[in-house]
Amino acid sequence: MPFDHNARKYAQGVARFSAAFGLCADAAMTTLGSELKMRELISARLGDVLANLYLASMVLKNWHETQPVDGERDLMEYSMALLLNRAETAMEEFLQNLPNRPVAMALRAITMPLGRRWDQPRDDLARKLAKAISTDSPVREKLLAGAWTTAGEGKGAVENPIAQYNYLLKDYDKAEQLYRKVTKAYAKGQLPMDALHPEERFEAALEADIFTKEEAEFMREYEAVVLEMLTVDDFPFDEFARNKDTLIDHNPA
Repeated sequence: MPFDHNARKYAQGVARFSAAFGLCADAAMTTLGSELKMRELISARLGDVLANLYLASMVLKNWHETQPVDGERDLMEYSMALLLNRAETAMEEFLQNLPNRPVAMALRAITMPLGRRWDQPRDDLARKLAKAISTDSPVREKLLAGAWTTAGEGKGAVENPIAQYNYLLKDYDKAEQLYRKVTKAYAKGQLPMDALHPEERFEAALEADIFTKEEAEFMREYEAVVLEMLTVDDFPFDEFARNKDTLIDHNPA
């Protein structure tokens, strides 16, 4: 197989499941015939196997045909472990529910002679990837290579959340240190206890000489962009009502 040592075992897993899928599909058609169309749960599990194998082949194709960047190996291994685990689960459920039990037992002995092999990805790997794709990293940059990442310009331009997020990531390290600084000061009682919102704590930190004027101004602007991204659309409760005269406001102002 034309894969490096990092991807070889996953490519072998895809090849093994592909052969197993073909055998199981033929066995289902042979034993059930036209009844397979009515056995939607069985055919759906075969579809799940095929779908996950297709996605796994795309992951391998990307790994093989592009130049991996720093941290991409973790993403490839996470994706392949997850997809092969799902394919194996669907195969297991198919064998458990195939009506012809002697055929199901024979298929299990052929396709899964040693039982299940693919575990779900570990939580520590998931946390590592979550950090990689939510910070300014080579992996995130590669994943966004084909996405629209520029900010809209001019009157009537459409806002681009990805561009806003990328803007925040550039100053993330600086902002994170200042967030920690003001949170630590609040926990020590150096800031008023009623300063519950970040904006209030920034102003209190400036008054207490914990922040410089430049740091306070930076955090005001940074937090404003954060709030703009987090704020969702808000509508009056009767905005979409056809006949507003019949509505009852249970919480009048």
